[in-house]
This record gives sequence, structure tokens and C-alpha cells, in this order.
Amino acid sequence: MTLRFSRLDRPAILKLQPGEKLTEHGITVERLADGDLYYSISIMIRGRRIHRRVGRESQGVTRTQCEELVAKEKTDGRYDRLALPKPSARRVIPTFAQAAKDYLALMDETGGKNLEIKRAQLRMYLVPFFGATRLDQITAFQIER
Repeated sequence: MTLRFSRLDRPAILKLQPGEKLTEHGITVERLADGDLYYSISIMIRGRRIHRRVGRESQGVTRTQCEELVAKEKTDGRYDRLALPKPSARRVIPTFAQAAKDYLALMDETGGKNLEIKRAQLRMYLVPFFGATRLDQITAFQIER
């Protein structure tokens, strides 16, 4: 959904005098003394104020890029709010065999009890049955079997 701008359109931006600013939808454009335009954003996301200096028009910055940055910040805020994993931070869900190995290592470190019985049960029954199955794919029906 694109934003509609009533004040921050191209004709209004071109009419700016040095030192004047226009702000709309969190995007601010300021005409500098040298005649260049300076873009920045200031938005609230989840109760947190985000200020970003985007850059100058002479560096190739446009209002469209500011809109895209605002959209990106809002999307990042939704990821945080919904506790969704960020695309670069998605973790791999371990298999049952790997989780069993990690569990036994943790029990060794913390002084777990009945380790020999647990090792035997995992080695003889559970790992052969669940072995390559990811932990999130194990169902109650499989456990009952």
C-alpha cells in the first residue's frame, strides 16, 4: 500500500527555500544553504522513536527511497512484535538423534542420574525409531507407538 502525499510532493519540494523543511508521513526534506535537499525519517514503531538520516539528493537519495526505508523499519517492527525469526537468523531444528546426543552431553556436565539406563534406552529404542526425524515433526501418535 503506497502512501499518498499531499504536502510532500515534487512541486512543493522544488519550492523550498534554504533552511525550510517539509514533513509528511515521518519523512522530512530540508533545503540546505547550498541548494541541496537533505532527507531524513522520524517514525514511531512499537513505542520506540526511530530517527534515520537518509542522505542528500546530490548523493542520489529520493523520497521513494525514504518511503522504502520506512516500510522496511515497519516490517522489522512486525517481526519483533510477532517474534518471527529474521530471515538471516532462522535456526535449524535438530533431529532427534542430535538432540539425544546433546541431552546426554548436558547430563554428563550437570551430573544427571541413571545415565547408563538413559544411554541404553536411547541407543536401543528411541534413536533407531526417531533418529532422523526433526524434533518439531514428532507427533503424539509416534510417541504412543
